[in-house]
Amino acid sequence: MINTTRFSILSASIMIASLLLSACGSSPKKETQPDWVDGVSKKYPQGFYLTGRGEGSSQAAAKNQARADLTKSIEVKVDAKSQDLQEFSRSGSDTRASLKIVRDVQTESSLTVKGIEISETWKNPETGQYYALATLHRQPAMERLSDEIKDYDNTTLALVGKAKDEKDLLAKTGYMAKALQAQYKRADTNRILQVIDRTGEGVKSKINIGDMIATLNESAENVKIKTVAQADASLQLEAILAGAISEAGFTNTPEGDFVLEAAVQKHDLGQKNNFIWVRGVVEVRLKDASGGIRGTERWELKESATDQGSADMRFYNQINKKLKSELGGKLIGFAVKG
Repeated sequence: MINTTRFSILSASIMIASLLLSACGSSPKKETQPDWVDGVSKKYPQGFYLTGRGEGSSQAAAKNQARADLTKSIEVKVDAKSQDLQEFSRSGSDTRASLKIVRDVQTESSLTVKGIEISETWKNPETGQYYALATLHRQPAMERLSDEIKDYDNTTLALVGKAKDEKDLLAKTGYMAKALQAQYKRADTNRILQVIDRTGEGVKSKINIGDMIATLNESAENVKIKTVAQADASLQLEAILAGAISEAGFTNTPEGDFVLEAAVQKHDLGQKNNFIWVRGVVEVRLKDASGGIRGTERWELKESATDQGSADMRFYNQINKKLKSELGGKLIGFAVKG
């Protein structure tokens, strides 16, 4: 007869030994690296998402790099599609002046893409390095951009309508410049849409840009501005004003409907570190036929050279550069606020 007690003890010993052997033979389960760390995410397929990856010594750094990576990929593709507004015009008209005005009134802004999210993060248990995956769902982003494009088109049509009804020539030009500016921004938005939309089509414009440019050119040429320079070097300043007005597409004439007054206050600062320094302010004021002030703008400038004559020349050269690049937009701003 088998001894029950001895059998029970033997069975228990065998079971414990098996458990110990099993424990010794197994190791902690290694955390699996997500597929997106060095490959394509199955959870966020390219057909539906744009993705960006980032890594860093902290989770915050990894997230920031992932967002930047996704934004940068869009920027590069948008730059490849970039084109000047001149390419929109097929009318053969001179676009130089009108485009200059538009660029002058345009507010520079960096690329902004709404809807980017951090969808996943992972920490490598062996290295301690953090990883992050940024995603942009194509469809919602496309819908937002399409709505923005519609808003730009509606704004354009409203401004063109105001320009047609406006009797004041400067205001008429201002409305047309703002309308063309809206189309410039529309084009930027549409290029982003073309990147996000896998078809690359975007939203085709029904607005005739060539006609807008021709109307803006004609309107600007009809704005006749007389210049009055108030400075020690008045003849030099007068020439600078005339050149800036012409550069913006307006007409400079002694019988102008508007008067552009300009004054320069220049201060010689003496010598410092073997250079002669000059600092000053140039101020412009636009008046209408009745003498009413339409607007005022001023710029602070500073220049230096090894001698006084060269410092003065550089100072006025800087005035010339500043007015040619910004005066047109300022005059439009005087005409149309906001």
